[in-house]
Amino acid sequence: MSMPSRATMNAHSFYLRALHSLHHADIDFLVGGAYALEHYTGISRDTKDLDVFVRPEDCERVLAAFAESGFDTELTFPHWLGKARAGSEMVDVIFSSGNGCARVDDEWFQHGVADEVMGVPVRLIPVEEMIWSKGLIMERERFDGADVNPSPARPRRRARLVAGAVELRLEVARPPLAPDPLRLRLSRPPRRHPRRRHA
Repeated sequence: MSMPSRATMNAHSFYLRALHSLHHADIDFLVGGAYALEHYTGISRDTKDLDVFVRPEDCERVLAAFAESGFDTELTFPHWLGKARAGSEMVDVIFSSGNGCARVDDEWFQHGVADEVMGVPVRLIPVEEMIWSKGLIMERERFDGADVNPSPARPRRRARLVAGAVELRLEVARPPLAPDPLRLRLSRPPRRHPRRRHA
């Protein structure tokens, strides 16, 4: 096995500092992005940053904890995103979506999945919220829709992801009948009951 590059080692060191900062500050958070995608699909890929999801009311505390750890911080978009940096490495502090529909709330934490990231115990964002948030990232320079239909994924996990994506599309398809078309019936992603543990 080849040794990790210096850039990769620097990134991992930065991510570890960030995770330990949040644990030390005793702030609830969930990990998303590439780490959640790998857990649910089995697809591993390099990541350019660490995505942490927090409640909107906790964002300032998270940025303050990162600042105390020596990171440069900013509230990039006051309605959904903050950032912490150390050189070229970055943490995205996400508390909603760009359009305001996927606001992080207590239910995200109730269904978070226990895992480890680089040996640190964390909770990952639930699979439904991952599909929901990625399904809303459709910009000129970026589209995350392919992440919710990963054909090389393990069959059981792929089936769940695809089923969730189909349900979400059906939910979005109903807005013409809704009184407020801006809401798009995205107040909550589809949820199955009872909830099953992931393999």
